[in-house]
Amino acid sequence: MRDTSTIASLPTSDFMGVNFPSLEYSVDMLSDFQPQHPSDLFVPTSTAPLDFVSDLFQLPSVTTSVQLELSTELPDSAYAKQPFSSSSSGSPGKERKGSRERQSSGRWSTRDKGPVSETRKLEVNREAQRRFRQRQKARSRSIETQLAEATAQLRDMRTKQGQLEARNQLLEKVALLNKSAESSSEHSLLWQGDPAWHEQAQAHEGQGLTVTFTLWEQDCVVTVDELSKLPLPKMSKLYTAFVQKLAVCLLDVERNPDSPMCEQLNNWTAEATCFAVAVALYNPEGFRTFGQARLDVGQVLPDRMSDESYRELLPRMAYTESQVHDLLHLRRLYYGKMGQLYRQRKDLRAQVPLACMGEVENICATDNYTLLSNLAEKLRQNAAEEYSVFVQSFCAIFRGVQTSRQQAIMLVHAYPFVTHKDKLVSVLAEQHGEPSVQSLLSDTSKTELQHAADWQQAADYLNTITVATMHLHQPLSPA
Repeated sequence: MRDTSTIASLPTSDFMGVNFPSLEYSVDMLSDFQPQHPSDLFVPTSTAPLDFVSDLFQLPSVTTSVQLELSTELPDSAYAKQPFSSSSSGSPGKERKGSRERQSSGRWSTRDKGPVSETRKLEVNREAQRRFRQRQKARSRSIETQLAEATAQLRDMRTKQGQLEARNQLLEKVALLNKSAESSSEHSLLWQGDPAWHEQAQAHEGQGLTVTFTLWEQDCVVTVDELSKLPLPKMSKLYTAFVQKLAVCLLDVERNPDSPMCEQLNNWTAEATCFAVAVALYNPEGFRTFGQARLDVGQVLPDRMSDESYRELLPRMAYTESQVHDLLHLRRLYYGKMGQLYRQRKDLRAQVPLACMGEVENICATDNYTLLSNLAEKLRQNAAEEYSVFVQSFCAIFRGVQTSRQQAIMLVHAYPFVTHKDKLVSVLAEQHGEPSVQSLLSDTSKTELQHAADWQQAADYLNTITVATMHLHQPLSPA
């Protein structure tokens, strides 16, 4: 049974805002306990009872505890090492004064273990703030520099992109204009060929217009575009192959007018003229070169078919009176139309302003450009129409008025040259007392509209030509 006669009870102590419950200590319990270490003698408490005395160690008295409660800071290590005694309670004012001085001087506190003054704290804070502001400013400057560089690069890239886009648009416009000019000069403003030619030049999916040649054992299918762009040596070889086949056919037909070779002659003659029309429509420059070449060597040479050769050729052609009439009538229509186009071109040239030749100053460049552009377009249309009339007259003579046999005779006997229709018809007109070319070109007895209407008669005539009737003479006008 515990002896509680000597138990002292203390009120609850409050130290640094922490409440510690009151504890009871028994002298008998302490005397019976045999400690192994001084810390095992009692349960830790903030103060000891007033009547508690121990010879083993010293504990702070209640007076000292009260003094500590008045302070917000703990004693430093130097004071903590010195044991408290009951004599210390004799000078509480001195203890409180020292505690207040240490508290005001900031030598130690419950949280800061080092002696740091308020001034030092402010200096440290100011230095930390200054360094933080410096870092912020440095980072801001770095970001601004990077942003400026990125903005400059973006501006340069946009400028280059704009230049490339403008160049690309310009190239596209140039390509479109070139394509349009080529298409206009060779297709849209030109005659597209007679119905017989379109029967021969069949349209195939993915290939465009194609032509079939039967000169060899196996049929050869070639596109019109490839055919028109053949180099001169290959054109010459193809033309020579037609001449060789037609020569064999003529020999056989002369011996036997009812020979089966007649049908072959009609086919090969139609294919030869189809080849010539394809080159004339799709490659005007190539057609001009082809007409000036010597076909046995495949080169352009100064040699030409003489007027005497044309005179010798005419009897072999054996034209009928109806054919002669049509050829001469077509000649008058042709040169009348050419004269009209020549006068129109002359008027257009006269409209060219003097400013383009440097004779007049202070001419508005915009007006000059617009005027010259319009004149250039009209001149181009005039030249395209002139070439179209030339191709139409070529087809009207060689694919309408002449028969297939007459065409074969002309090809074989004119070889290695190409027969020029103008020279052939001019020799025929000379033999029949027709007006000269110059007089027909300068004929003003008809208006320009009448000349255009007359040539429309020849254009309509070409629509009557078909593959089935091409080997026969198609009358142009009544006798």
